[in-house]
Amino acid sequence: MKAYRLQLAIAVAILGLSLVECFLAYPRLPDPMASNFGGDGTPGGWSSKKSFMTIWAVSMAFWFGALLSAPLLASNARQRFDEATRLWLRDSVGWFLVASLALSATSTHWVLEANLQTGRLNSGFIWLLAVYMSYMLWWTVRLVRRVRREVRRT
Repeated sequence: MKAYRLQLAIAVAILGLSLVECFLAYPRLPDPMASNFGGDGTPGGWSSKKSFMTIWAVSMAFWFGALLSAPLLASNARQRFDEATRLWLRDSVGWFLVASLALSATSTHWVLEANLQTGRLNSGFIWLLAVYMSYMLWWTVRLVRRVRREVRRT
Protein backbone atom coordinates (compact mmCIF):
# COMPACT_ATOMS: atom_id res chain seq x y z
CA MET A 1 0.00 0.00 0.00
CA LYS A 2 3.03 2.27 0.31
CA ALA A 3 3.32 2.71 -3.46
CA TYR A 4 -0.37 3.57 -3.74
CA ARG A 5 -0.14 6.19 -1.00
CA LEU A 6 2.89 7.74 -2.70
CA GLN A 7 1.07 7.73 -6.04
CA LEU A 8 -1.96 9.33 -4.44
CA ALA A 9 0.17 12.02 -2.74
CA ILE A 10 1.93 12.84 -6.02
CA ALA A 11 -1.39 12.92 -7.87
CA VAL A 12 -2.96 15.23 -5.28
CA ALA A 13 0.06 17.57 -5.55
CA ILE A 14 -0.09 17.59 -9.37
CA LEU A 15 -3.84 18.16 -9.35
CA GLY A 16 -3.59 20.89 -6.72
CA LEU A 17 -0.82 22.78 -8.52
CA SER A 18 -2.64 22.55 -11.83
CA LEU A 19 -5.89 23.71 -10.24
CA VAL A 20 -4.20 26.75 -8.64
CA GLU A 21 -2.45 27.61 -11.91
CA CYS A 22 -5.67 27.41 -13.92
CA PHE A 23 -7.59 29.40 -11.33
CA LEU A 24 -4.98 32.19 -11.34
CA ALA A 25 -4.56 32.21 -15.13
CA TYR A 26 -8.25 32.14 -16.09
CA PRO A 27 -9.02 35.87 -15.72
CA ARG A 28 -5.99 36.83 -17.82
CA LEU A 29 -6.54 34.34 -20.66
CA PRO A 30 -7.68 35.69 -24.02
CA ASP A 31 -11.03 34.56 -25.32
CA PRO A 32 -10.77 32.75 -27.67
CA MET A 33 -7.46 31.22 -26.68
CA ALA A 34 -5.00 29.10 -28.65
CA SER A 35 -5.62 25.48 -27.75
CA ASN A 36 -4.10 23.51 -30.63
CA PHE A 37 -0.56 23.95 -31.84
CA GLY A 38 1.46 22.78 -34.81
CA GLY A 39 4.69 20.82 -34.58
CA ASP A 40 6.65 24.07 -34.66
CA GLY A 41 4.71 25.45 -31.66
CA THR A 42 2.59 27.97 -33.55
CA PRO A 43 -1.12 28.17 -32.75
CA GLY A 44 -3.34 26.33 -35.20
CA GLY A 45 -6.67 26.16 -33.43
CA TRP A 46 -8.64 28.12 -30.88
CA SER A 47 -11.31 27.52 -28.29
CA SER A 48 -13.15 29.54 -25.71
CA LYS A 49 -11.66 29.80 -22.22
CA LYS A 50 -14.68 28.01 -20.83
CA SER A 51 -14.45 25.03 -23.18
CA PHE A 52 -10.69 24.72 -22.66
CA MET A 53 -11.10 24.67 -18.88
CA THR A 54 -13.99 22.20 -19.14
CA ILE A 55 -11.82 19.81 -21.15
CA TRP A 56 -8.99 20.32 -18.65
CA ALA A 57 -11.30 19.52 -15.72
CA VAL A 58 -12.70 16.39 -17.38
CA SER A 59 -9.21 15.17 -18.27
CA MET A 60 -7.84 15.70 -14.77
CA ALA A 61 -10.93 14.13 -13.17
CA PHE A 62 -10.59 11.09 -15.44
CA TRP A 63 -6.93 10.42 -14.56
CA PHE A 64 -7.40 11.15 -10.86
CA GLY A 65 -10.59 9.09 -10.66
CA ALA A 66 -8.90 6.19 -12.39
CA LEU A 67 -6.07 6.34 -9.85
CA LEU A 68 -8.57 6.31 -6.99
CA SER A 69 -10.22 3.21 -8.44
CA ALA A 70 -6.96 1.31 -9.18
CA PRO A 71 -7.01 -0.72 -5.92
CA LEU A 72 -10.61 -1.77 -6.54
CA LEU A 73 -9.85 -2.80 -10.11
CA ALA A 74 -6.78 -4.77 -9.04
CA SER A 75 -8.66 -6.54 -6.25
CA ASN A 76 -11.29 -7.62 -8.77
CA ALA A 77 -8.73 -8.99 -11.23
CA ARG A 78 -9.37 -12.50 -12.37
CA GLN A 79 -9.28 -14.97 -9.55
CA ARG A 80 -6.49 -16.93 -11.19
CA PHE A 81 -4.02 -14.14 -10.40
CA ASP A 82 -2.20 -14.48 -7.13
CA GLU A 83 -1.92 -11.68 -4.59
CA ALA A 84 1.54 -10.60 -5.77
CA THR A 85 0.28 -10.15 -9.33
CA ARG A 86 -2.76 -8.19 -8.18
CA LEU A 87 -0.51 -5.88 -6.15
CA TRP A 88 1.84 -5.52 -9.13
CA LEU A 89 -1.14 -4.64 -11.34
CA ARG A 90 -2.38 -2.03 -8.87
CA ASP A 91 1.05 -0.41 -8.53
CA SER A 92 1.88 -0.60 -12.23
CA VAL A 93 -1.45 0.88 -13.30
CA GLY A 94 -1.10 3.52 -10.59
CA TRP A 95 2.27 4.74 -11.91
CA PHE A 96 0.89 4.83 -15.44
CA LEU A 97 -2.03 6.96 -14.27
CA VAL A 98 0.27 9.32 -12.33
CA ALA A 99 2.38 9.75 -15.49
CA SER A 100 -0.77 10.46 -17.52
CA LEU A 101 -1.97 13.02 -14.98
CA ALA A 102 1.47 14.69 -15.02
CA LEU A 103 1.43 14.83 -18.83
CA SER A 104 -2.01 16.43 -18.79
CA ALA A 105 -0.97 19.01 -16.17
CA THR A 106 2.28 19.85 -17.96
CA SER A 107 0.51 20.21 -21.31
CA THR A 108 -2.02 22.54 -19.70
CA HIS A 109 0.78 24.59 -18.14
CA TRP A 110 2.47 25.03 -21.52
CA VAL A 111 -0.79 25.97 -23.25
CA LEU A 112 -1.47 28.58 -20.56
CA GLU A 113 2.10 29.87 -20.89
CA ALA A 114 1.73 30.11 -24.66
CA ASN A 115 -1.46 32.13 -24.30
CA LEU A 116 -0.21 34.42 -21.55
CA GLN A 117 3.46 34.94 -22.40
CA THR A 118 5.19 33.41 -25.40
CA GLY A 119 2.54 32.99 -28.09
CA ARG A 120 4.08 29.58 -28.91
CA LEU A 121 3.91 26.14 -27.35
CA ASN A 122 7.07 25.17 -25.47
CA SER A 123 9.39 23.17 -27.72
CA GLY A 124 9.83 20.64 -24.92
CA PHE A 125 6.30 19.38 -25.54
CA ILE A 126 7.39 17.12 -28.41
CA TRP A 127 10.13 15.62 -26.23
CA LEU A 128 7.76 15.18 -23.31
CA LEU A 129 5.26 13.47 -25.57
CA ALA A 130 7.99 11.18 -26.98
CA VAL A 131 9.10 10.21 -23.45
CA TYR A 132 5.50 9.55 -22.41
CA MET A 133 4.81 7.44 -25.50
CA SER A 134 8.01 5.45 -24.89
CA TYR A 135 6.97 4.89 -21.27
CA MET A 136 3.49 3.86 -22.40
CA LEU A 137 4.95 1.31 -24.84
CA TRP A 138 7.34 -0.09 -22.20
CA TRP A 139 4.52 -0.23 -19.65
CA THR A 140 2.17 -2.01 -22.07
CA VAL A 141 4.79 -4.63 -23.02
CA ARG A 142 5.48 -5.31 -19.31
CA LEU A 143 1.76 -5.59 -18.59
CA VAL A 144 1.09 -8.01 -21.44
CA ARG A 145 4.11 -10.17 -20.52
CA ARG A 146 3.13 -10.33 -16.86
CA VAL A 147 -0.49 -11.21 -17.58
CA ARG A 148 0.48 -13.81 -20.21
CA ARG A 149 2.92 -15.45 -17.78
CA GLU A 150 0.25 -15.59 -15.09
CA VAL A 151 -2.35 -17.02 -17.47
CA ARG A 152 0.08 -19.73 -18.65
CA ARG A 153 0.99 -20.53 -15.05
CA THR A 154 -2.59 -21.32 -14.08
